[in-house]
Amino acid sequence: MEKESITKFEIRLHNRNPLPVYSPGQTIAGEVFLKLAAELDFRAITLEMHGDANVAWTEQSGGERNHTIHYKNSETYLNIELYLIGDGREESKLPAGRHNLPFSITLPTNIPATFTGKHGRVQYDLTVKIRRKKKPLYIFLDVTVVSTIDLNQDMYGAAHPKTISGSKKFGYLCCTTGPLSASLSFPKLGFVCGESISFSASIENLSNKVMTKSKIKLIESNIFTSSCGKKQTVNKTILTRTRGRIAPGTSFTWSNVGLLLPPLPPSRLINCNIIDIMYTVVLSVHPLWFGYDLNVPLNITIGTIPLRQQEQVQHINLQYQPDANAPPPAIGAPPPDISSPPPDFSAPPPDINAPPPDISAPPPDINAPPPDISAPPPDISAPPPDISAPPPDISAPPLPSYEEVMHGWAAM
Repeated sequence: MEKESITKFEIRLHNRNPLPVYSPGQTIAGEVFLKLAAELDFRAITLEMHGDANVAWTEQSGGERNHTIHYKNSETYLNIELYLIGDGREESKLPAGRHNLPFSITLPTNIPATFTGKHGRVQYDLTVKIRRKKKPLYIFLDVTVVSTIDLNQDMYGAAHPKTISGSKKFGYLCCTTGPLSASLSFPKLGFVCGESISFSASIENLSNKVMTKSKIKLIESNIFTSSCGKKQTVNKTILTRTRGRIAPGTSFTWSNVGLLLPPLPPSRLINCNIIDIMYTVVLSVHPLWFGYDLNVPLNITIGTIPLRQQEQVQHINLQYQPDANAPPPAIGAPPPDISSPPPDFSAPPPDINAPPPDISAPPPDINAPPPDISAPPPDISAPPPDISAPPPDISAPPLPSYEEVMHGWAAM
């Protein structure tokens, strides 16, 4: 049967994400859809999934016999084949019409993420093959595997701050200048894509040379390892920020500068032994004319799960706090009396069996007439007392003595 009898041949995934993106340990489920205009002769329809890593590069050897050296390496992570229909030996016929052939593959948990670099890559793909007497028919679908890098795991040290410094002098032997020094500080070392990298940097130029500029660069490094252990590193600058001139005897501080991370593969291609990924922030200071740059590098980790913010717990102090507005005690005042006995807690409790108080007294008569408020007010028109009158006579004779009183009682 000719290929033209197949009007539709495709892989359909049962995935909420429209893209074929999966994590290690997930299940890839779907179906192979066939639409036939005529009967199809076949021996088997199979589904294969492959996952592997490959690196390759060349180098030129020096010397009189210049020749090219090839470096290679590879790893295999998946090699699965499923027979969807047929056994591959006997001829079978698939009638015209629509056919759905379901499949399901569970990814291992220890496979690396998909990656593509200059000298190597990690890739995964699905292949559906119609085996027959004639040349087989194929369709392919690339699958992307994404790994999870949780920055909260201690193995990454992403939550720890770090400062690194460097310095150098210019000149030769006894004719060297003062030092050029620089430091780079990070409050943490772990970030996720879409996050802004916060940092602080300072430069002190005690040399007699002018520094034309300083730079902050984010560099992605891909390290490829061949089968003989030879390594090849490819560096790519992701972000750059530049500041200007630094005169001799002056200093400069980077402040209020952030590096917003674009979409990038996470650090450390876990479970891959021949490709690795690293990210480095480099502070570079460039001198005028002759002299090498001063570079201060600091490695960071780019993950997929951000650091959790530390919860701020507020503690309530239950101890007595003196009133700050209260006046201080008088100097020399006696201390408070603390010799009085404590209250007596041994007294018997009230009798709960005592009769309740008498609440049967009649309520006040609400029909009683109100008090008479029609009485005339007191007369306030009377003249005030005469304050010009002489005071009372206080020159009266004194009272009799005790002897005189007793004598008067005896005479009676």
